[in-house]
Amino acid sequence: MDEHGPLTGAQSAQAALPALPPDGRYSGEDGSGHVRVEIDSAARHVVVALWGGWRGALAGNKLAAAVLQAVFGATTARLTAWAAGPVAQVPPPTRAGRAAVSSTSQAWQELREFRQRLSTLLAATGSVSSPGRKVVVTVADGGLVGVEIDPAWQRIATSRDLEHHVAHALRGAFALIAGLPERALDGYPALRALLSDTPLTPGSEEETR
Repeated sequence: MDEHGPLTGAQSAQAALPALPPDGRYSGEDGSGHVRVEIDSAARHVVVALWGGWRGALAGNKLAAAVLQAVFGATTARLTAWAAGPVAQVPPPTRAGRAAVSSTSQAWQELREFRQRLSTLLAATGSVSSPGRKVVVTVADGGLVGVEIDPAWQRIATSRDLEHHVAHALRGAFALIAGLPERALDGYPALRALLSDTPLTPGSEEETR
């Protein structure tokens, strides 16, 4: 209940959204079965495993392609679990928050600009590398589109070093993708208030005009 009284009817309904368990783990393998990638629900935990015999089966740039295939399998498993998982109840916006935002058209004006900015950020190509640029992961269109491994280093690196560097670059790439919506929201306080159900602070409308 807020200071304006309880919300009733459709206003009191809670949105049901699928949710992943915080300790969830999702894995994928390449077609040869020599590379396995595991991620958690937030894609902050990333583990890469190279099984015995991978050097003979995945020589040259085949290893990088296998890593990308395993990543795709892990992210697909996570998405499948999210779609089939239990729902989490999301409280409806408070009346105070709605009133603050709906008092002007600022939030809707910001929404149009936000969508354009987010589309631009998603379309841009970026890259994240491991220390020494031994492994470089390319991000575009809101997803991982490429993995490059220094060929000279790959020939002499141990499996453990390869696993460490690939996982490091993948974690950075997932973090880059996850941060794009937040970057796109910078400078849009009314829209941020609407999305977070936080009423605008006095004077914030004037400050952003």
